[in-house]
Amino acid sequence: MLRLDRVLGFCTVNGSERPRPRFGDSASEDPQTTAQTLALLTQAEAALTDTKGRMPHRLAEE
Repeated sequence: MLRLDRVLGFCTVNGSERPRPRFGDSASEDPQTTAQTLALLTQAEAALTDTKGRMPHRLAEE
């Protein structure tokens, strides 16, 4: 589709040029927010592991 646009003259950008995205300061989080997110993920993983460990015991009781 992009080739067709170039052939028909709709595209003014050279095909060999690649876009270079730029991320501003708003895209990066502060270190404290990142640390809190990682701590929450670790807690969720621990809760999941605990639940998985209890499942065989719960099934055996039934």
